[in-house]
Amino acid sequence: MKKVLALLLVLSLGFCLFAAGTAETAKPAAVAEWKAKGTPLADVRVRQALRYAIDMDTIVETVFEGKAATAVSMTSPGSWLAEGLESYSYNPEKAKQLLKDAQWPADYTLDVVYYYADQQTVDLMSIIQQYWAAVGVKSAFRKLEGDLAAQLWVAPADKVNGPSAVKWDIAYAAVAAIAEHEFYNRLESTATNNSTVPK
Repeated sequence: MKKVLALLLVLSLGFCLFAAGTAETAKPAAVAEWKAKGTPLADVRVRQALRYAIDMDTIVETVFEGKAATAVSMTSPGSWLAEGLESYSYNPEKAKQLLKDAQWPADYTLDVVYYYADQQTVDLMSIIQQYWAAVGVKSAFRKLEGDLAAQLWVAPADKVNGPSAVKWDIAYAAVAAIAEHEFYNRLESTATNNSTVPK
C-alpha cells in the first residue's frame, strides 16, 4: 500500500497539518500552530491567503516525490473526518486580494519556526517562504534549538484575554505519537497545554 504524507492548512481554525501513513490510516504528524491574537494572523482572510498562496500539488510532486496526498482536514481519514470538505486550491491572485482586503501590513515579517534538521524540511520551509513572498508576505524561518516543549507549548498567563506567550507566529511541529482524541484534546480551547488559547 502506498505511503502518503497528507498536507494541508486549515486556516479558518488556524492550523496546518501534515499527516503520514497510508491513505486509509494517515495519522496527524505535524501541526503549524498560529499565535494569532494581536497579530495580522488574527484575521481569517490572512490565514486563508497564506494557504491559497502555496501550491501544495507541486510540493507533493517535487519535495515529496509524488509519495504524498493533499489533505482536507486536520483529521485523519476515517470516522472522525467530516464529509464533503474541499482542499484549498493554489490561487495566488485570490491570496493577494484577501491580503489587500485584510489590510496586510507590508512591513510585517512572519516569524516561522521549525525543529527538524533534515533537508526535506529545509527545502519545504524555503519553498513556502518563496510562495508567500510572491504574494507580498515577508517571512523569516528559523530552526529551534534547546527545550522544544518549552518553546512550542507555552500556555498564556491569562487564558481569557491572552495573548499567547510563545515567541513565534507559526510553528512547524509534530504531534505524531498521539491518538486522534489526544490530538483534539491538546488543541481544545480549555487545554492547559494549548499555547493558542484564547481563541
